[in-house]
Formats: sequence, C-alpha cells, structure tokens
Amino acid sequence: MTINFTDIVSINSKCATERAVIMRNWTITDESGNTTVCNQRITIEAFDIFSVEFPSDWDDFDQPAFNCMDVAENPSLTDVENTGRPMIDGNEILVNEMPFCDVSIGYEDYILDACGGSYEIMRVWAVSSACMPYIPGVNPRIHYQRVMVWDMDAPEFTDMDDVTISTRPNACAGDWIIEAPSFEEDCSGINWYISVSAGFITVDPISGLAVLRDVPAGTHTIRYIAHDECGYYATAEIQLHVIDDVVPIAICDQRTRVSLGHDGIALVHVSAWDDGSYDNCGILDITARRKVDSIACGNTGDWEESLMFCCEDADINGIGVVEVEVRVRDEAGNENFCWVNVEVEDKLRPQLTCPADVTVNCAFDLDLDNLEVFGRIAQPQIGEDIRVLVIDPVDLSVPAQIPVQTITDGFVVDNCGIESITETNVFTLNPQCGNVGTDPNPLFQFRAIQRRFAVVDQFGNSANCQQDIYILENTVPFDGDDIVWPRDITLMECGSSSDDFAPANLGQFGVVERDRQPSWSTISCSKPAVSYQDQVFTLVDSACFKILRSWKVIDWCNHNPNTGQGEWTHVQVIYIQDTQAPVCNNCVDQVFVDESSTDCTGFAELVIDVSDCTPTDMLVATWEIDAFRTGTFDISGSGLDASGNYPFGTHTIRWTVYDLCSNTAVFEYDFEVVDGKLPTPVCLHGITTVIMPVSGCVELNAELYDAGSFDNCTASEDLIFSWSSDPEDTEREFCCEDLGTNVVEIWVTDEAGNQDFCITYIQIQDPENNCDPQSIAGNLTNEYGEEVEEATVELEAAVSGDLESFLTGNNGYFLFNNLTQGEDYTVTPHLDKDPLNGVTTYDIALIQRHILGIQYLESPYKLIAADVRPDGVINVLDIADLRSLILGKTSNFAQNTSWRFVSTDQQFAPGLIQPPANIEEDRVYEDFNASVRGADFVGVKIGDVNGSAQPNSLSPSIERRTGEVIALQIEEGMYRTGEQISVEINAANFHEIVGYQFTFEFDNSRLDFAGFESGVLEVTDNNFGFQMSSEGVITTSWNSMKAENASEDDVLFVLNFTVRSDIRATDAFRLSNRITKTEAYRMGGEILDMDLRFTRDGQIVERDVFALYQNQPNPFNGQTIIGFVLPADMEAEMSIFDVTGRLIYVISGEYAAGYNEIRLLENDLPASGVYYYQLEAEGYSATKRMVLTGN
Repeated sequence: MTINFTDIVSINSKCATERAVIMRNWTITDESGNTTVCNQRITIEAFDIFSVEFPSDWDDFDQPAFNCMDVAENPSLTDVENTGRPMIDGNEILVNEMPFCDVSIGYEDYILDACGGSYEIMRVWAVSSACMPYIPGVNPRIHYQRVMVWDMDAPEFTDMDDVTISTRPNACAGDWIIEAPSFEEDCSGINWYISVSAGFITVDPISGLAVLRDVPAGTHTIRYIAHDECGYYATAEIQLHVIDDVVPIAICDQRTRVSLGHDGIALVHVSAWDDGSYDNCGILDITARRKVDSIACGNTGDWEESLMFCCEDADINGIGVVEVEVRVRDEAGNENFCWVNVEVEDKLRPQLTCPADVTVNCAFDLDLDNLEVFGRIAQPQIGEDIRVLVIDPVDLSVPAQIPVQTITDGFVVDNCGIESITETNVFTLNPQCGNVGTDPNPLFQFRAIQRRFAVVDQFGNSANCQQDIYILENTVPFDGDDIVWPRDITLMECGSSSDDFAPANLGQFGVVERDRQPSWSTISCSKPAVSYQDQVFTLVDSACFKILRSWKVIDWCNHNPNTGQGEWTHVQVIYIQDTQAPVCNNCVDQVFVDESSTDCTGFAELVIDVSDCTPTDMLVATWEIDAFRTGTFDISGSGLDASGNYPFGTHTIRWTVYDLCSNTAVFEYDFEVVDGKLPTPVCLHGITTVIMPVSGCVELNAELYDAGSFDNCTASEDLIFSWSSDPEDTEREFCCEDLGTNVVEIWVTDEAGNQDFCITYIQIQDPENNCDPQSIAGNLTNEYGEEVEEATVELEAAVSGDLESFLTGNNGYFLFNNLTQGEDYTVTPHLDKDPLNGVTTYDIALIQRHILGIQYLESPYKLIAADVRPDGVINVLDIADLRSLILGKTSNFAQNTSWRFVSTDQQFAPGLIQPPANIEEDRVYEDFNASVRGADFVGVKIGDVNGSAQPNSLSPSIERRTGEVIALQIEEGMYRTGEQISVEINAANFHEIVGYQFTFEFDNSRLDFAGFESGVLEVTDNNFGFQMSSEGVITTSWNSMKAENASEDDVLFVLNFTVRSDIRATDAFRLSNRITKTEAYRMGGEILDMDLRFTRDGQIVERDVFALYQNQPNPFNGQTIIGFVLPADMEAEMSIFDVTGRLIYVISGEYAAGYNEIRLLENDLPASGVYYYQLEAEGYSATKRMVLTGN
C-alpha cells in the first residue's frame, strides 16, 4: 500500500483571524491498484500574545535555585535552553519556525551580585504582536523571570591526614611547618586559621613560612577552622605526632654505621661515640667535628654536640666513610680525643603508591602510547604536583552507567631522591575494540591493561606497584545498517582518468560530502575502514566515460575474511561529461635545423601537444601541409605526429583534432626546415714549403690544403676555404719564426653559412739558411705527440750570463737565433699554470690502484705525473695533494710545478713501478759551434695519468662520455626557520661507479652548514672541501678501489644545515662547476654527467625552467660567479648597470639548456659600488643586485 498527499496552501492577509488554510488531498492505493481519495482542511489561526505562558522562576519558590558550583562546572545551566522559553499551548515559541504568527519575542538578562560567588539573573522577556498597536504594559507583553545562583555549601576540607614529625636532634620537641589545608572547589573565597594545644607559632624570617615550634614529644590535636564569604563555617582536626627517632650509638668504636632516615638525614649526638649510651633528650659535655667540612650537610667544622650526616655522605670517596674527631671534656676541663670512622648508608626503600584501579568503556579515547590519563607516578620532593583526575567511563550503550571516577596520581617519596621510574604496560586484549560477547551482564568487564611501575633510588633501593585498568565489553557492535553509501552522480567536468575524480577531489566539483564516500554515525568500540576500486568504461551513451566505483567497508574489530563477517560493499556510478574543444599548447611557428641531411631535406619534428579531457592516446587527428606556402595543401596524414623529412624552406601545417566527446578544433601555423649540416672538411697533411730568400717568409692560400672537402647541398667548387672562422681569411704568411711543424686549422664554409674545420700541419723549412744560421730549435710535445703551448723555454749562456726566453705557440716550437759560437748554453722549459688541467678524481682512482698493485701505470711519464710530491715515491701523500687541489683547498701544487719536461734523449729502464731517478729536465750544449735542430722535450702534466689534459688551444678535449647521467636526488620540502635539517643525498643510476667529484652550492643567506654524515659510502673530512661553506659552496671528491653500486633508496651521505629563514629544497641547492668540475667515473675511463634532482613521493619535481641566481660571492672583489638556468639551448645576454641605470658592461653568447655560469672580473667594472645585473633570453628576463668592494 502507498499513501501520498498534496497540499494547496492559501495564505490570508496579515493579522487575519485565519492566517492560512491548508487543503491536504490524500491518495491511498493498495497493491491491486485500487485507489481512494479524501480531503483534509487544516486551519492556522492568528497568534494571541495573551495566551503566552512564561517560564517559571528558579528561586527556591517556583523552581529550586541553582548551586553556584553546578553553574561553575556547567555555565549553560542558566541558559534559556534549561530555564525555559515562553510557550503557547505547551509548545515553545520559535519565531523562525512560525511564519504566520506575526509575533516578535526576545529577552535581556540583568546580573545582580550577592555574597561571594552568589548572584541573581533578572531575565526580562518581551512578546510583541505585529497585529496590535504599542500599548505600555499590554503590547509588548513584559514578564520578569528570576534565576538565582547561590552559594549553598560550607567549605569542605579534603586530604586532612595526620602528620608525624621528628624531634629536633638537640631537644625533646619538634618544629612543624604549618600546612595550608586543601578544600573542595568553592565559588566563594575561604579564610582559615588553626587552634593548637602545645607549642607556639612563629614566622621563619628566611622562608616566610608559619612554623609551630617546640611541640613536645607526643600526640597533639590541631584544629582547623574555615569560613567562606557567605558565612558558612567548617572545622577539621588532625593529629600531630612528635616522635624521637634518634638511635642510641656506641661511642669511640673504631667503626660506626649510620643509616639515613626518611628525611635523608642522620643527626648523631656526640654521646653515640662515648663509652656509655645517651638519648637526645639529655645533654652531656661531649662534642665532635668532622675531619673535612661538609657544607651540604650543615657542618662547618666547629665543635658540635651533634653531627649531621646526609645523602651526600653516603657516596663520599665512593665508600661512604666519614672521619669524625670526638672531643670528651669532663666537668674539670680534662680533654681527650679519639677518631671514629662513620659509615653512612641508605637502606630505605622508596615509598611508592600507585594510581587507583579504573574501569572504562571500550569507547573511551585511549592513547595506548601514553596512559597518563589514568594517572602517573609523581615526585612531590622535586616539585611535581599530585593531580586529581576525573575519569568519565563514556559508556552510552548500557542502561547502568559506571559512575564518574575521581582518582589521584600515584606518588613516590625517597629520603635521598629517585634515580629512575619505569612503566611497563601489559595488554591482555585490544582495548579499542572491546570484547564482543554474549554475557547477559551488560557491565561485564575484563582487565585489559596492567600498568606496572618500578622505581629505584640512587643507592639501588627499589619498590614496585601495579594499576589495573578494566574495560567494559562492547554490547553494540558496528553494523552495515550504520553505513550511508554515496549516491550515483553526473559531473560536467574535465578529467582523463578516475584519479581525477578520486573521492578526495570530488569536493572541488561541488559534490556534497554525502556522495563522496561512505559515512557512518556510530563507531563506538569499532574500527571501521573504507576502501574502493575503480573500473572505467569509455564507450558510454551521453557521456565521455563512466566510473564504476566499488566501495568496501570493513570493521576490523569484527572482521572474519573467511566468512565475510564485518564486511559490506556497494557500487557507485559516476558519469563524466565534457563540452570543451581540444586546446593546442605548441601551435606556434617553428624552426627545425637538420644537421645530418644528405639530400637537401631536413627532419621536422611535428608533434602536436593537445590538452583535452580525452586522454591523448584516444584523440583523433588529421593534418595537411602546404609545401612552400603556395596556397595548396599537397601532403596529408592522420595522427598527432606529422614528423618527417621535408624540403629546406618554409611550409604551413593545418591540424584538425577530435575528442571522444565529439568536440573539434583546427590549428594552423608555419614551420621552416633549415640546413644545419656542417660541411665535411678533408685536409692534405704534411705539406712542406720553404722560406723565400728575400722576405724570409712564404704566403700560402688555405684552399691549397683541400683534399676533397664536400657538403650535402653546396657544390665543392662553391665551398669557401679559410685559415679561421672568418671566410675572408684565405691568405696567411709564414716566416722564420714559424720554422718547423706548424699545426693549423683549415675552415670550410657552405652556402648556408655552416662551418667546420680540419687540423693539419705544415712543415716550414729553410734549407738555404735564409734565416740566421746560428740557432737552437726544438719542440715540446706530450708523450702522445701533442704540442705543448704557452711553455716558457729559457736559454742560459754560462759564459756571458745572458738569459733568453721563448714562449711556445700552439705548435710547441721554440727557436733561439743569433747565438755565439764557443758559448755554453743550457735549454730549460717551464710551465706552471692551470694545475687542474686534466686532473680529476679518476686520476686519484688510477694512482690508488697503482699503489695497491691492482693495476700499474704503464709508462715512465705517467709515473712522473703521479709523483705529485717529487720525492721519487708514489704514495698516499701524492693522492692527498691531488684531492686538496680538486676540492679547491689549494690552488697549486705546493712542491711541484704544473708541468715537468723530460729530454727526449733520456732512456728509461724497463718495468719501472716508481718514478725514474735523475730526470733530465734540461739540455746542455757546451762549446756551441753549429745550429741545433731537434732539441726536443716530452711534457708531463703533473697529476694527469689518463692523458686527459689539453696541451694546447687546438688540442681537442677527448672525453669518453657515455651520455648517461647520475642524478643525485634530494626530497623536496619546505625548511622552516630554526630547524636543524639533515639533507639525505640519494642517487639514480649509481652503477659500477669508481669515483665522482662535484661542487655543491646552497643558499647561504638562508642556510648555515652544520656538518655531514656517512651513508652507504664511507666519506671523511678528506672527501670534502668546506673552506667556502660560509659562501654557500661545498666541494667533494670520492673514489673507491672497486666499482660501487647503490639503489635509489640508499643514502650516499647526509649534509646537515641550520635553517635561518624559510626556503624550499628546490630553491636551496644546486650542482655547479664553480670550484670542482662535476662528473663521475666508471672503470675504463668512462665519464658520466651528474645532475641534481628533487623528488616528492618518488616522483621528480621540476625546477623553475628559467632562473637567475645571486652572484657568489657577494659582496666581491677580484671576481664573482653569476649562475643561471635556461629552459632550452638559446642565446642570452647579461647586462650590468650602475645605480643611475647607465649601461656598464654586456656579456652575450649561446648557452645550453640547464645551469650555466658567467665569470665577472673586478676589472670589468669601473669602480667599487652597487650594480644591477640583468639576464635576458628569448622573452625571459630577471634582475638582481650585487656589490663590488674592490678597486
């Protein structure tokens, strides 16, 4: 049967007798389809303010007054929700829910103070009818409600325990510091005083405390009297027990043992060391003193009738023995002395009291790692309060509530102090789930937690106690009916996968909380958890795709995976619709340079980047190309990739893109294909020519050395040959100073302006001695035959003392003319610059393997190169010097030059493993009488044992780079001011690595370096250079005997920093070549690039594609480095301005994608002061300030 109704509401005019009429039409249909109809008339009458019933007074006449303590604990007791609102016909008047009543209602409270914490609320109610005029006393209708809050209780004493004190050591009476009583909370102030039957009360001048002095031994009554501000009185009595606890002791025994009392003190009267016994209530003329003063125990070295021993004495000299000198004096004044060794010890166990046992419901908010809510062990002796704890069991599921429990902290007291307090918790069942059972007793409980406390004092005395916590069983387990499942929804949103519409993301699409995920209202004593799985369907009518979201809820307190108990499922359907057309992200004019074409066509990468709700792999696209922009589209195809070879020139491409939701977009732009292939130069080698007799020179054309150069699109006869990159530099003159072998470049330029060169050599001879006949000439080359440039060759004349020098060019040739016959000449080459040329951590690895005999260096020249400290022995000292140079700790070799030169006439013994002795580093020509050709030397670059040094400017840099990259990784995150952070350095592709080196830079304006730690790599101070850490620069060099491997999860090492101001990791760190070149090595000499990446949850976080960094150092003198990052290979320009905006200096060039550096010298700027530097690169621009302090 179904029952339905419809309403027709007729609203009459304001203040009508019948304010509104509702005609309700009822329709009832049974299961057979039979229907009956009936009508109901509902009349809403006008509101009569004289029918209003006002709430009662709360003043002990109508209703009881409120106790001020109850109101203090629950201030809402006096709110209108509790004291009542005006009513009509037994219903509260709620104006917002009565649109037809034409009435206003409100109240205002007046507070009237009384004694202490008592007061009266005078609540004035007003009810006004909009259908009556204002008539004082009639409309509005006024009513006074009286609510009284009164102090009804006398003061109530708490914790009034009897007190036991000791007599003073030198009297039969004791002193008691009067303790202030404690009271139950009272809303009025309380005054108190005491009445005593013995002793007298004074105020201690030092502490200001009241002290009851000279209370005779025995038991005495202390009476407390208290009264509050409302005149209520109360009394309480305690018993003060004064006892004499000084133990008699034998006198002048050689060894005496004293045990400390409960107060940590033992006061021993001198009679304890006499032949008889004594009690402190009698006095003898016997005194004593300690051999060593003890201020801590109150002994100053004076003679006393009593000596005090304390906890400090129990550990003196590690054995607790105190030497005491006793002086016995009779009535005649005769004196005698004796020594006593007093052993002081503490044997009293701590006094330990646990918190009381507690019973709570399983719904109680338990923190199993911190159970202090049930009390702790306090130490009153060190100022810890003993708290009073109120525990509400929170059991709403059973008819009989466990009452609220009030307990206090446990406490421990020891005479000499507690060394340790330990807590061990034993859990018998899961306290958070309860114990779902069938016991008919709803208050069935079990002991779920045992808190076991153990205390030990500083002398090893211990005590133990246990607190038991009982948990009520769960009587109302979680049920599937408690779950509210999300409803099916339809979204007009953009998204390409179910992840875009994950429950956490649905709120941004306006989906209400109820439809985002399952919810429930009751989880008491249960642990429900929710999960889901998505299934996506793309072929769906009237939608782009739909998601079937399968929800599962499991109550882990009641789950059985075998039977499915405690497990519920539901499927939610989500439809996704979209009306937005695709958008192109890269449809702009493009230029493609082909550097490998052989047929005058070039490769153009025409891949359209489209943003759309449809996944890219499901978009449909067609394209057509107008070759050379003639107006006719003559090439076509489909897909998002039109890449291919196209003729050199400019063309137009038009794309048409369709998504799965039937949206269409058309994009059109031009692209140009440019010839970028360099011509192939082929040089003739070893051509020999002679000096002309008159000019002493010969002029040569660069084209003479063409041996068949060619180009992909330019005919050979149209190629231009020159001596340099200047196509017009076609002729060059060679003269006497060029005698010998000259290494030259022959440049070839094609019609597109592409250039390349080949290196050849020209032999310049002088067979007719047209140049000066009296000369010495030679060449400087390394062991591979490469010429050494910018070496200074000195010629010293022994007889005359003359000294000449010659600076070699890129051909390594030197010549001394106009020499004197009969003179004795010595030729010595020197070169001491760029000590890092060819020196890397890989050289250290090779030298280390040589030292250990794993793999020996194979030539005498490499042995000389490895002998960094030229002492004839290759050892770890040579490695230390090399690493200091690589790390920037030193700028040159302390005991060596950058290069050494060995005469080519020197012969070496075979099988050397140490540097040869007596290296011939000069040539001597005695009684010179004829020109010398071939005064040659082999140059040895110190530290370079793998031959990577560049000996001249034309020598190619040969590096076996694999193209692989070792990516150092740092977790992205925000570092906050004041934090001490540990930056873990991981690495990707760290496979078979034998060494690495790099410069690590950090923002020193926001971070201070604080040290390092090893990870899977063993690193020490020797592997780092911290000399520039204050400038934000750290260098590192590491190598290993064997190839090492590390996973991405392995931490290579850790750098520690202190954060000076907030900064993100991506803004804080970078790698550079500022001091130490950044690279890594595999065995065999393979070089790998290194990069610094940032990750979050295992994913790479991209850095800014364009960035300009602060110059380092700043301020600077001498030179500074400006770093910047470019998003792609491009031309960039750096401009320097003074503070007036005047352009001072410009640096421009082609730079690679990623991090780059520009070195600025002090001499590039006119004077000291503030400057601004601006970087501009293809639409990007950034400016920073720097300060020059030099000049």
